[in-house]
Amino acid sequence: MINLAPAARRAFPPLDRATVKAVACELPAKKGEPVSVYHISDIKRILDDEGQVLPMSKSTVCRILKEDALRPWRHHPWVHPRDPEFREKAEVVLDLYQGYWRGQHLGEDDYVICYDEKPGIQCLKRCHPSSPTGPSRPVRIEYEYIRLGTIQYMAAWDIFRGKVYGDCVPSVTKPVFHKFVGKVMSQKVYKKAHRVIWVLDNGTCHRTDKQIMELERLYPNMIVVNLPLHASWLNQAEIYLSILVRKVLTPNDSDSVDYNGPRILDTETAGFKL
Repeated sequence: MINLAPAARRAFPPLDRATVKAVACELPAKKGEPVSVYHISDIKRILDDEGQVLPMSKSTVCRILKEDALRPWRHHPWVHPRDPEFREKAEVVLDLYQGYWRGQHLGEDDYVICYDEKPGIQCLKRCHPSSPTGPSRPVRIEYEYIRLGTIQYMAAWDIFRGKVYGDCVPSVTKPVFHKFVGKVMSQKVYKKAHRVIWVLDNGTCHRTDKQIMELERLYPNMIVVNLPLHASWLNQAEIYLSILVRKVLTPNDSDSVDYNGPRILDTETAGFKL
């Protein structure tokens, strides 16, 4: 009688090992599989069904994948650049962050403002009051909540002065956006500035040439620079909004629909350390 070693300890041929890795590296849709990502059990099932390799256990499949740090059950979202002029537009924005505009140093009376929005900020009232932290215990937040409504936060971040201007509104429309721009541009420092360069994403209120020309006509010292498509991560205002979400809006526990707005605006002037 032939006594075979357990599958986990058996030395499988290189071709079998390559087959395991090939299955793991193929998108499930290519094989008509209903799953979105492969787990070990899925890979083993496919190998058993196709019969291209010697019978092996799930632990062996895992060990073979571990050789090349393959973890097909994990996924990472990303966005492929869709703007044919991505490099050219990105270079303009990155030069601004370094203090250059069209190859020349920005002057002392030149300013760069990054604008962005945080839409859909939910106001959630927890069904039981939150309790503070204690010894070996984190802050406790009630799982159940009541939806009170949503607001949107508009933020203009002066990247060299470290100053933010913001407003909370029910929704961002063209008149609301223009009113906000007027609020910022009416500040004394910007009214007297040589140039105020606004870095904007491709939102519906400010992405077309006509809309940009309208803004620059209203404010002669204003220059609009649009980010490449799907490149909001180049916007420094995103950094500020990320910190705001982590330090102010998480966990989300509001008493009323008007609770989050004043808290957000308070962070612009007091107690909010980046």
